[in-house]
Amino acid sequence: MQTSSGRGPATNTAPAITVANGRRRVRVNAWHALNEIRERAPWLLAWLIYEVAECLTTIVILSQVWNIEYCIDHPMRRWLLLYSGRLVLRIPLSIYFINNARIGRTSVPAWISLIDALQMIYLIFIWFLGNLWFYSWSECRHTGPVSYYYAVTLISLVYFCFAIPLLLCLATCFCFSASTALL
Repeated sequence: MQTSSGRGPATNTAPAITVANGRRRVRVNAWHALNEIRERAPWLLAWLIYEVAECLTTIVILSQVWNIEYCIDHPMRRWLLLYSGRLVLRIPLSIYFINNARIGRTSVPAWISLIDALQMIYLIFIWFLGNLWFYSWSECRHTGPVSYYYAVTLISLVYFCFAIPLLLCLATCFCFSASTALL
């Protein structure tokens, strides 16, 4: 039996891809994809990193204090689960939007836009509910300090995210009014 080139017997030894070589290729491909995402959609990538960090932080904090800290009259742990539970849907949506930005696709199917809008409505509702409960969690500061301060941090981050557009509008108004006054 000869090979297709006609030189000697055929062997079943295909070029072997070693495990180390395969891992290196995966790392190189992942690095190229990450650089491409960083160039085309840096805000989406930053937001995805924040979402994953929030999800992991919530898991770690609640797993550490679930049986130790609790507020008797207030559902603070449930609120933390509901608030960070939105990330189960949000992280895949962020990955989808990042992938679309990476390949240069600008249109999004209507059902994905609907899911994204419903998720935002859920976020605002659960954040508002947390704000209402926050003012009655005064004893939780002593019975569950880690959960309490984590909830305060999450509520404050949403306030900050809501304040960014307002701050940008104010900065624009002040900058434009100062530049027109000079003319």
